[in-house]
Amino acid sequence: MEKNNRSYMRTVRYAVQWTVFFLILFAGYTFYLFVEQFLAAGAGPSPLLHVKRPPSVDGFLPIGALMAFKLWITTGMFDHIHPSGLIIFLAAMATALLLKKGFCGWICPVGALSEPVWKFGALLYGRNFRMNRYIDY
Repeated sequence: MEKNNRSYMRTVRYAVQWTVFFLILFAGYTFYLFVEQFLAAGAGPSPLLHVKRPPSVDGFLPIGALMAFKLWITTGMFDHIHPSGLIIFLAAMATALLLKKGFCGWICPVGALSEPVWKFGALLYGRNFRMNRYIDY
């Protein structure tokens, strides 16, 4: 029974990881379209002229999240203009504190990419390279 539960949880974890990964790709593509409209503005009319700046971009500005966190701690004011960076920062910290490796194992898109790379390495070379514990530490 425990094996079925582990298999189910692994499937759910993969689904969460890849969903977050594709959401981030979508946000990146939307930001690309936003930037392209400014680059094409001097070249004449563009079909992309009505792309708004995606709010998810703020989540990728770590200094903005830290500045918003400091503002919130020191003054009690929550940043209403660019809240996504602070919300992502707080969610990552809470997940890291409560679930230890939960953020890296469930949400982080690097984790979603590293597992297939690890499996491909094992498939290609028949095994994976392992560092000794001292070097890995």
